[in-house]
Amino acid sequence: MISNTINNAVDAVKNKKDGKVTIKLHVNSEWVEVSIEDNGKGMPKEILDKINNKIAVTSGKEKGHGIGLTQVRDTLEANYGKLDVESTLGIGTKVKLMFPKIVSPSWVAQEIKVFKDDIIVILDDDNSIHGACNTRLANIINESPNIQVKHFIDGIEAINFINSFTELEKQKICLLSDYELLKQKVNGLDVIQQTQIKRSTLVTSYYNDVEIRNIANKDNIKVLPKSLAFAVPINLTTIVLPCSKKVDMVWIDDAKEFVDSLVRQHYKHLDIDKYYDPFLFMDNYRQYPLDTRIILDMFYYEDITLVKDGLSMAKELHENGYTNLFIATGELTSQDKIPYYLKLILKNDSKNMSQLNVLENIYHVSKDDSTAQSQKKAIDLIVIDDNKSFINTLLCYTFQGMQVDTYLNPEEFLENISQYDKNTKIAIDNCYENSNLKGSDIAQKLYNDGFTNLYILSGNNPEDIDCASYVTAIKKTDLESIKNHLAS
Repeated sequence: MISNTINNAVDAVKNKKDGKVTIKLHVNSEWVEVSIEDNGKGMPKEILDKINNKIAVTSGKEKGHGIGLTQVRDTLEANYGKLDVESTLGIGTKVKLMFPKIVSPSWVAQEIKVFKDDIIVILDDDNSIHGACNTRLANIINESPNIQVKHFIDGIEAINFINSFTELEKQKICLLSDYELLKQKVNGLDVIQQTQIKRSTLVTSYYNDVEIRNIANKDNIKVLPKSLAFAVPINLTTIVLPCSKKVDMVWIDDAKEFVDSLVRQHYKHLDIDKYYDPFLFMDNYRQYPLDTRIILDMFYYEDITLVKDGLSMAKELHENGYTNLFIATGELTSQDKIPYYLKLILKNDSKNMSQLNVLENIYHVSKDDSTAQSQKKAIDLIVIDDNKSFINTLLCYTFQGMQVDTYLNPEEFLENISQYDKNTKIAIDNCYENSNLKGSDIAQKLYNDGFTNLYILSGNNPEDIDCASYVTAIKKTDLESIKNHLAS
């Protein structure tokens, strides 16, 4: 998409002696913006209007190669991005492609931390990799000459070397291992599992292998794609003493935009540590004093796979003496699921979410209240969608202050429909990764049961969605339409 946009810019300046194409990259906390600007022939207003109105334009391209800006816009919007085009006839064109920043998968290594007395063990059957690692580590070793680097080509030799240390001594080992070790009886995951080195990183070209990622997730092993090994920083880190880092609040949630937005709106004056990876937090929580205010999410997902839950994290924190624990959820939760040491808040309760720094009351649904609400529960909206990031974006930007129940699993929703008022607005995803149910099937069942305010959410344009007359179709990327139909 970017290369085709550049080709378009080159086409626009190819007959100009002083033709120039300028490419810039700008990154902030929310967006990655690529701008491609040329001083070519530019576009007339009527062509620009067609592009902005998503009408295909093919004129002016001699060979017809590449893709049009309308297709670029569609691709961006399907992935929650944006396109901005500025053009003046005879002066030039500037195209800005804006991609939303997302939280990296929990299994991806964001950095490699080393300490001043570490033993760095590098295991790879390719000698050239060892030379490249020495080059990358040179500055770190110059800064901290006590660091030792040990190179291994054979996995069994690496295992024997590491296991010659005591458990306490192993804490000083940082292990970087290739996955595929040719003509050997072990692979990199075997080495990590047999040595139990907590600071292990699997450096591999097989990062797309689902089985490898699942094992890495389960065992809390970071994976570094070999193609990114040159770019991931290696940081010399100072050991932080337990309970030494004082902050106003620690927030752990995999919905980055949701958390960042609330911090900007309500907590800019506070010192807040944010974690989008629950495993990273659990590796580092002991640095915070026991009375630190800690905000947990109820569930943490990798795509649609549950990788960690807030209740188990809270249990470990409580058992280690932490006393100021909150858990945030998008749904009402019965009291018997919430332990006494945990304070429960609703993500769509804008009042409480805006005063987490002072909130003291515990939100519980009593058994009596739960029974009463199950008889006829009146809320503003129900959203059934297996894209948690999409739901949290809507809760943050579109449905603020509304009472919204959310379900990632359509079967779970169908088990609970009897508790809702028949006039409740219900927004249903058109298709689900891990379910045979389709949005149209769910809508038909709801309609047969007497529900009347039904909406289908899809990545396609409304006119391309095959749905019954009693259902209103909405394109997921059309946030204005979502707001008009569901938040009004």
